Amino acid sequence: MLNQLEPSELIELFVRFPPYNFNVRKNNDLILFETIFDILTTADESIAKKLGFLEKIPGLNRFFKPNATFVGTTVTEYLVLPEIDEKQFVDSIFENWNTEYLIVKDIPKDSLLLSDKENAYSESLIRFLKERGFIILTGQALAYRLIDFESIDEYLMKFSQKRRYDFRRKLKKKSDLKLEIENSGNSFDEVRAAEYYQMYENVYNKSYIHFDKLTPDFFKGLLQSDTLGAKIFSYYTKTTGELIGYKICFQSEDILIDKFAGFKYPQALDFSVYFVSWFDNLQYCIDNKIKKFVIGWTNPEVKAYLGADFNFTFHGVYPRNKLIRKALRYLARYFESDKNELERFLNKK
Repeated sequence: MLNQLEPSELIELFVRFPPYNFNVRKNNDLILFETIFDILTTADESIAKKLGFLEKIPGLNRFFKPNATFVGTTVTEYLVLPEIDEKQFVDSIFENWNTEYLIVKDIPKDSLLLSDKENAYSESLIRFLKERGFIILTGQALAYRLIDFESIDEYLMKFSQKRRYDFRRKLKKKSDLKLEIENSGNSFDEVRAAEYYQMYENVYNKSYIHFDKLTPDFFKGLLQSDTLGAKIFSYYTKTTGELIGYKICFQSEDILIDKFAGFKYPQALDFSVYFVSWFDNLQYCIDNKIKKFVIGWTNPEVKAYLGADFNFTFHGVYPRNKLIRKALRYLARYFESDKNELERFLNKK
């Protein structure tokens, strides 16, 4: 399979236990899912605020929240697909398509995390999708960090004095926390799995993007698997022993992928768990000679502040309605929120 960074078992869990309101199917080893898609999800914040009220007007809800078919998954960083020719790929995804939008999501481009062969295939696929009438949008910004340093102190020296001071101030919270790193498996009984899922829900409910909500069965299958090899970084307070945060990661060859998180609020904020976990993950990479740390999609401005680099993915969007297809070619830039957010952050620096 091309572009695959995660274990195959994680992808199979997505197929067996899809997110709420997702209908997942396979076609020629391609994974597709249908769901209701809020088109303002990826809109620039200013546009989303201006148009948000229109969603509540009777008759317009269907326009802003159409049924859409997506090619890919929401648990892989990139579009994972078999090595088939572009025509076969497009013919396969159009087969049995009966929703208002067809979206090929998370196509990588010039990724340092992938091989030259994989990047070349993506370039060719994007060109072919354009020829078939798809509008190509800049998608989410995948955050990553190359481990080109040998210590956290060396890493900190890459930043300005002001930012180093801020980092070290927050890292003082680390002394109040106890970190436990364990593998997925039998230690996660029903009670623990339920607690970890509740903390995942806390993060989901606090997020400004609500697209895919994973199910308790998915989480239980992930945490209890003794073959998946997930690395769970759990944070407890030293004073009370209370679990207040965790990160679920996957280690593959020379890559550590930060995949899922759960927090208790306000405790996790009070103890700066997200911030501390960033540096603990970097230290884990150093200790285990891992050269690439992948930190996912959300909150690009925060991750840029912490020192992440980014690889933008691309979406191929094909609206069934010809008028919408034509309009989207002119309005595409307003639906590239990650790109716009990062540009604003860099302009402020």
